[in-house]
Amino acid sequence: MSVAQAFPAMERGSSRWLLLGSLALNLCFVGVAIARAVRAPTPS
Repeated sequence: MSVAQAFPAMERGSSRWLLLGSLALNLCFVGVAIARAVRAPTPS
């Protein structure tokens, strides 16, 4: 089930912005997680 199917009353434009916003937020979290993994000291 996609976002458009879950909220049929929502117009297409705002649905697209909601999807774009969630993707941007996910990219931000993924970037932070990768940065933390790279910066973490490796156990020797």
